[in-house]
Amino acid sequence: MNRTRRRLESSPEGVSRLTWFFRGVRRRGAYHALIVLRAVVQALPERLAHALFRFLADLVFITVGVHRRRALDNLHIAFPTMPQAQARWIVKRMLRNLARNAVEFIRFPLYSRQRILSMVTIDRKDIVDRLARDGRGAVAVSAHLGNWELLGAAIAAMGYKISVVARRIYYHRFEELLRGTRRAAGVRVVYRDEPKALLRALRDGQFLGILPDMDIVKLDSVYVEFFGRLALTPTGPVALALRTGVPLVPAFIVRNDDGSHRILVEEPLELIRTGNMQKDLLVNTMRATKAIERVIRKYPDQWMWMHRRWQ
Repeated sequence: MNRTRRRLESSPEGVSRLTWFFRGVRRRGAYHALIVLRAVVQALPERLAHALFRFLADLVFITVGVHRRRALDNLHIAFPTMPQAQARWIVKRMLRNLARNAVEFIRFPLYSRQRILSMVTIDRKDIVDRLARDGRGAVAVSAHLGNWELLGAAIAAMGYKISVVARRIYYHRFEELLRGTRRAAGVRVVYRDEPKALLRALRDGQFLGILPDMDIVKLDSVYVEFFGRLALTPTGPVALALRTGVPLVPAFIVRNDDGSHRILVEEPLELIRTGNMQKDLLVNTMRATKAIERVIRKYPDQWMWMHRRWQ
C-alpha cells in the first residue's frame, strides 16, 4: 500500500505530484504576467517604458539583496582594489542597462529594419564583409554584455545571415515567446543540443553567435583564467571552429551614454592547432576568454555580474 501511494504521488522523476502541480501553476502564472508586461511595454511610449523599467531596476538594487551582494562579490574578485562605492555604482548601472535591454527586446516586434539600423553603429564592418564574402560561415563569440540580443538583430538588419545558439527554456510557452521575439528581429535560433543544425548553419555561410561567458555545468568545459581566477568555461565555440575550419570571431555590443549602441568586431583569432585536441581546446578557449575579459574591463557596468562565474 505504501509503495502504491508513493507511486501515485510521484512523477517519473521522483517529484511529488503536488509539487509538480504547483510548479506548473507558478509557470503559467509567470507566463501570463509576462504577457501582460509585454503588452504594457509595447503600448507605452518608449521613453516612458524606459523610465518605468529604470525605476524598477533601482528598486531591485535596493530590495533584492542576494543579487546585489553576489554582483558586488564578483566585482571584488575581478577588481580587488575597487572602492566599495564605485562597485555599488557599477552594479546599479548594470541593472539599469539590463532594464533598458528588456524594454528594447520586448519592443523588437515593433521595430522596423530601419529602426534597428538607426540604433547601432559598427566598428570594423570590413571584417564582417570579408567573412560574409568568404561564404564559409563563422563562429562569433560574444558575451552577456550591452544588449546582446540587439547584436544579432542588428547583424541581421544589415543583411547578413545569422543564427544564435540557445538553450531550450524549461517551459515551452516561455521558449515560444523568446524564439518568436528573436525571429521578429530576423534572428534564426538553433539549439545547442542539435549539432546537425549548428553545422548546417555554418555550411549555409551563416554567422553563428555563441555566448560562452557563463559557467554551464552540463556543457563540455575547461577551467581557464578569467580576471585572474580559474573559471569553468564552455569549449563549444572553439570546438566548432577547430573541427569545421571556420573563423572564430570576437564580436560584442556596448551601449553608449546617449542610449545608442556600438558593435565591436575584432579580427578572427588565430587558432592554435597542435594535433592534441584537449590541449587545443584549452589554449584556444583561454584566448577567446581573454578577448571577452578585455571588453568587460572597458565596460564593467554592462556585464552580468550576478552570475556565479567563479565556483
